[in-house]
Amino acid sequence: VNGTMPDMMTDDEDKCWKQVLDGTARAYGRVVLCDNPFTGAMISLAMLIGSPLAWIVSLYCAALTNLTSKLIDLDQSMMRRGIFASNAVLVGAGLASYFAYEGVWGFLSLILVATLAAPVSLLAYLFTARILSPLGIPSLLFPYAGVMLFALLGGSYWKAAVPAPIEIVDASRFRFMEAAFKGMAQIFVVDNGFSGLLVFLGMLACSRILAAAAFVGSVLAALFALAFFGLPIELINAGLLGFNSALAVPALLYFLVPTKKSLLSCVLGLFMTLGSQVAFESLFLTWSIPAMVFPFCFAMLPFVALDLTSITGAEEPFVTLIPLAELSTPEEHIRRYNGGTEAGYEELPDVDDEEAALLKPIDDEQVDEGGDKDTDGKSEWVNV
Repeated sequence: VNGTMPDMMTDDEDKCWKQVLDGTARAYGRVVLCDNPFTGAMISLAMLIGSPLAWIVSLYCAALTNLTSKLIDLDQSMMRRGIFASNAVLVGAGLASYFAYEGVWGFLSLILVATLAAPVSLLAYLFTARILSPLGIPSLLFPYAGVMLFALLGGSYWKAAVPAPIEIVDASRFRFMEAAFKGMAQIFVVDNGFSGLLVFLGMLACSRILAAAAFVGSVLAALFALAFFGLPIELINAGLLGFNSALAVPALLYFLVPTKKSLLSCVLGLFMTLGSQVAFESLFLTWSIPAMVFPFCFAMLPFVALDLTSITGAEEPFVTLIPLAELSTPEEHIRRYNGGTEAGYEELPDVDDEEAALLKPIDDEQVDEGGDKDTDGKSEWVNV
């Protein structure tokens, strides 16, 4: 269950159900940058325990997105790796959690909206990747945030659904572990501490570094919010100030080569994410909608968009941005980029057969995360 488990993927076209199942499981893990089906299964279980309705709708949206990708003949290696459906997982969870549905007609409306939102999230991903990929920038969770923003803004006109109130438990003191694990659960719009623990354990199966970073990000965000922001302690205990940071800190150790100096980027990214969250919450309060993952996405842009090697011309920049084609796990990045100084690493020349197979070029009409066109008209689109 370690790493990305490429042996679990199948190319057998006669086992379509297995491809869709593996791609759907990996989609849950890819939300937290873990390309691992066991991670996805643990997160799926966490959602089932925390919010059965959110789990059902997210599973429906993810499966429908993968089937849509097969129907319109997109690159199936990307579907099997969970790339297409990762945003749909959160769209389904958001539709189930951010709205309250009244009666039978309300749940029929939920099914109808989810059926439409799933393929729309796929199109949003393809559109975002087409714009950002040539620049070497990952799409992060912008497709999910954009789709849900339109759904929330239009939700006031729905007859059978109303914005769901935030249910928090009154508290007179800060609860450390509750805030930490709920911060991880809130990534999937679930308010349950045990679900957050399962998310953490699932991430451990793929990458110890990512799991630890997510936990630390959630904890530090809660502590900083408690110390510097005049927010109700109930919101902090519920993890609502921690989930964006629980995404941001692992992202910085995923897209940057993990070094001592890159840890400084994590600290800066944590403060930028918290500041962005307060700003977006204030902005979106006008329309009474949550900020979702917009703080994470916008706070990460300066880090994943700037290649210091190209800008400064230095052979050993302060931090090294990993090319999108080489993203795997932080542990693999450390192994692959070793032999350098604290600031940068020298890439090992050898690439094993499994990695070479995953990095094979595909047709220019098929879209994935970042890659620049080569001279013969092909593109190497990268899977993030």
